Amino acid sequence: MMNKKTSEFLRNSLTLRIGVAAAVAIGAIGAVNVVSASASPAVVPSAAPVSPASAGEFTTTVFGSPVAVTDKLPDIIDGDSIGTAGIQQSSVRFLGTKSGSSYWTALGQADEICLVAFVSTDDVASSACASPSTFNAQGVGLRLFGPTQGTEGYLVPDASALKGAALVAVVPNLVTIDPLATAATRASTTVSGSKFQLTLLPPAAASELPAKFKAAD
Repeated sequence: MMNKKTSEFLRNSLTLRIGVAAAVAIGAIGAVNVVSASASPAVVPSAAPVSPASAGEFTTTVFGSPVAVTDKLPDIIDGDSIGTAGIQQSSVRFLGTKSGSSYWTALGQADEICLVAFVSTDDVASSACASPSTFNAQGVGLRLFGPTQGTEGYLVPDASALKGAALVAVVPNLVTIDPLATAATRASTTVSGSKFQLTLLPPAAASELPAKFKAAD
């Protein structure tokens, strides 16, 4: 029987698998085929910080940063398909790149905060969204596998403290972990704050893994 927490995670969930791409996430999720996108941050001198609607409900200041060239999803990713009712395009912020996978965050039209990941070598992407209460309490994360590469990342509130060598802080609000990390590794890993405790995804199931990863395992 699905417990209340799991039900909240999968609220309005959507999973799509294109070819051999597969995605799992905390929140509303999806995976789509996309083309390559630049991930080199470059600040636009004339751009000013914006205050997207609902930004104040989430314990993160990332949306107050100056708008950069990379604060835009690849054109082939349909922002209207992310989350419950699409995203506010003006809120998109590039977070960083880790091992060939790029991450963005954005605010949803339906009072959500979203995390978007793009695996450039395989041209696949995924998104996950959470309500203010869920994000502020336990973050939002996703795991995505393409044919040759996987990624797993989490968007966390400001002032979150990491514990465990398996986690990598790409930027203060984005942490990543090996998508093939075991249950033991995950159990020894925490990200927490005064009112926050990151909820990690369980280890990847065999059904998630493309042939390359199954062979390696």
